[in-house]
Amino acid sequence: MKTRILGPLLAASLLLPSACARPADRPSTDGTGLLYVWAADADAKDPDFLAVLDARSGSSTYGSILSTVTVSGRANVPHHTEYALTPGAGLWANGWSTGKTFMFDLTAPLAPRVSGEFGARGGYAYPHSYARLPNGSVLATFQSSGEGYTATGGLVELDARGELVRSASGISPEVARDLNWTYSLLVLPDLDRVVVTNTRMGMVAEWESMAKAAMDSSHHHVSQDVRTTHIQIFRLSDLALLHTLQLPPQGGGHDAWTAEPRRLANGDVYVNTFSCGLYRVVGVATERPSVTPTLFSPVSDMGSCAVPVVLGNYWIQPSTDERMVVAYDLSDPAKPREASRLVFDSTMSSPHWLALDPAQPRLVVTFGDHGVVVIVDIDPTTGKLTLDERFRDAGAATPGVRTDRAAWPHGATGAAKAHGAVFGTASRP
Repeated sequence: MKTRILGPLLAASLLLPSACARPADRPSTDGTGLLYVWAADADAKDPDFLAVLDARSGSSTYGSILSTVTVSGRANVPHHTEYALTPGAGLWANGWSTGKTFMFDLTAPLAPRVSGEFGARGGYAYPHSYARLPNGSVLATFQSSGEGYTATGGLVELDARGELVRSASGISPEVARDLNWTYSLLVLPDLDRVVVTNTRMGMVAEWESMAKAAMDSSHHHVSQDVRTTHIQIFRLSDLALLHTLQLPPQGGGHDAWTAEPRRLANGDVYVNTFSCGLYRVVGVATERPSVTPTLFSPVSDMGSCAVPVVLGNYWIQPSTDERMVVAYDLSDPAKPREASRLVFDSTMSSPHWLALDPAQPRLVVTFGDHGVVVIVDIDPTTGKLTLDERFRDAGAATPGVRTDRAAWPHGATGAAKAHGAVFGTASRP
């Protein structure tokens, strides 16, 4: 995916002398309403970085880039962050191609700093997704183990410093060994369970070769030659692998590449696929859990769907090929329905990552093919989605904060590609 310089340049007043410096004219904040965006330097000639955007309603600098902090190395391929922040716990984010986890201290919310980084842990490599546990540890999915990049992933629990606590393999006799690509997770402490998806991320060279071969590259980082169709259920207390469940086929192949598990307000657990399937996981904590496809057809027969959020009983996910975000009302599993859809224009192609604001009903969207970050408001009663027109670069004709810009607070390093993004939250007193 090539990024072009399309958007307006960052105002000279935002070119700060230090990547972590807090501008003197910014109001103090406890982190609520800030937006942290994990970004890759587009040409990989400069460091990757975490950017702090002003998403505080009523702020005079709403939509501005307040600060950035760079990380070590080049071409880390910034990918997933945590899906939501835990007050006082900082932020973890992965650099996919280098197999690193970067830890950010958000004690000073406007001036985050890198507090540490690490690679393989407990023999496992290539971390992908992270979930905070009630005990303060982090449970992470790692796609591989040993040398190289192989289908031998699992779960790894790490303490707040990133040190190994325990680990568990995802290898199961129910599926072929080369399909064991531990991808994302949903921790359910009250049920003593962890729901895990399996999809092979692949490496950057593979993604580029798919695009050059004019294959269906809409699934972005999914290796389409490895077709995974299963999820797993672990016991949280001892990380024992209890169940490996195959998704029932859906017409059009929508059971392929399990993506993200989420839990609704009514307690129902669902998992989507990158091929736009949506499944309900029934009886997660029982001896006989099962997976049931939803009763509505996906938006697209050949589409790609990615990172969702839930608000109440609304499941909200991006449909990449059709440049839209769709909200489904799943309050009645027997009668799921589409509540709303928001279609973006051609300057916002391939919506991919969503994250929910814990303070108000809205979400952030980052895009795979264009350098922009937008905010979408959600009506929690009807599920209606509305693009936030106010969240934009100063003087811009279109909504959104561009990442394909010439300069950042840490310097004139050129265009960037945003992936993971998460809203700030109030720090613990």
